Amino acid sequence: MPQSKYRYSKWKSINFGCAVASILIVFIATFYLGILMKMVGDKRFQAKLVQAQKLQQCKLNLRELSNALERYKEGTGDYPNKLSDLLPLYLKKPDFLHCPNDPSPVQKISYEYNKPSTYDPNFIVIICNNHPNPLALFMNGDIRVLYRKK
Repeated sequence: MPQSKYRYSKWKSINFGCAVASILIVFIATFYLGILMKMVGDKRFQAKLVQAQKLQQCKLNLRELSNALERYKEGTGDYPNKLSDLLPLYLKKPDFLHCPNDPSPVQKISYEYNKPSTYDPNFIVIICNNHPNPLALFMNGDIRVLYRKK
């Protein structure tokens, strides 16, 4: 008889421990969900999220322009005189010529182009000045942020 009473107490304490752990998990999940909902509802957070998405899209545009410039060079033996020369053979969509952070009409080319004459990996081919810190596409294909001096 004492042995069954001991087993009952053991299971009772295990069940109690599981219940406490479950309550703690629910409490922690609710706490983090509340923080996440507050962040999503915060206008500043949403604005930063939109800016980050636009910056990422701009980097994708620059990557596509880099590939189109290389295809143009392979096809013609030289780089184009202007970015619009890439259309339509080397660049499929004209949208790649417009930064999503540029408020001007989509038909306008947003990027500054410097035609390279010789290969220099540190030569800046394209600059996007539509962000607080400009983006630069270098000759070697790197895309970097150019930080402004304050």
